[in-house]
Amino acid sequence: MPKIEPAVERVLTALVGGLRDLNISFCVVGALVHELLLDDPLSTRTKDAGVVVMVKDLAAFDAVKTGLGQKGFRPGKVPHRLEHDDGLVDILPYSKELVPAGILELEPERPLNMAGFEHVARAAIEIKLDSGLVVPVIPLPLYALLKLVAYSDRAFEKDVVAVEHVLRHYQEADDRRWGLEHKESLVDVDNATAYLLGLDGKTFLGDELKAALLPVFAQLADDEERDDDDDGDDWRASRGRLFLWYEKGLGL
Repeated sequence: MPKIEPAVERVLTALVGGLRDLNISFCVVGALVHELLLDDPLSTRTKDAGVVVMVKDLAAFDAVKTGLGQKGFRPGKVPHRLEHDDGLVDILPYSKELVPAGILELEPERPLNMAGFEHVARAAIEIKLDSGLVVPVIPLPLYALLKLVAYSDRAFEKDVVAVEHVLRHYQEADDRRWGLEHKESLVDVDNATAYLLGLDGKTFLGDELKAALLPVFAQLADDEERDDDDDGDDWRASRGRLFLWYEKGLGL
């Protein structure tokens, strides 16, 4: 069972308890996903918890944040953040009713593209911590896609770094890595984790998600061209090449 930082677990325990008391459907979606689902998570441990809550409108979202006050949470400096004595929570609202056009506007001039979030509640998997706490968590194939959508919004390098880490470590022990073929050619085993992540994420692709992702992959293709100029001494597959095989797995 996964272990997370004690302070983060205290925040998550309070959050999960509060949301369940309020009868709110939710899912963990932030950087904590690495620590909950990967055997080899990022070296920098997250100090925050990130969740999506399923609510019909912003009034219901405000009611959720107010209700969480009973568990020690208080408003943060931005609408999507709550503070707790043990840490922070990033909390995003979602429903088709709330974002019929796929764009969430919590702050002026900071629209958030919510493409792909319609899959979150249905795709969530339950993870049990050592403490016995059970939490719904977004699966890695969907997590990677939504991280790239976030990158298309805000261009934070940390989002690409997070996805790159998943590309390197997804299903490392899966026998599917061996003998994979793409268009009748073998997929090199060093790129197989990325290709598998794409194959497993393909089911989530829709027109809105594709539209958000294509410009990101076009940018990352430039990274692949730069990688080709490298000496090739690094045994690891390059970032650009991983994203290229990820894109092939997705069928984009």
